[in-house]
Amino acid sequence: KWDDVLVVTDTQLQNFPVTKVVKAAGVQTVYLLDDKTSKRPIASAEAFLSLGYQWTDIVEINTVELESYKNTTIIK
Repeated sequence: KWDDVLVVTDTQLQNFPVTKVVKAAGVQTVYLLDDKTSKRPIASAEAFLSLGYQWTDIVEINTVELESYKNTTIIK
């Protein structure tokens, strides 16, 4: 509901972490968000780790949000 929306200041907004790696609930594929419109599937655990990320960096998002990003090249 719109009544549940909170307005935050720029200072408060800067305290939120920037999310770069995501996955949808119940799906194994992890994606790297390139920008505000595209995602790159990561092909393997080795490729994921070679990017310098840790498993705890993955943020789970809902499928609708994930599908709002267009797929681009796979990271191998």
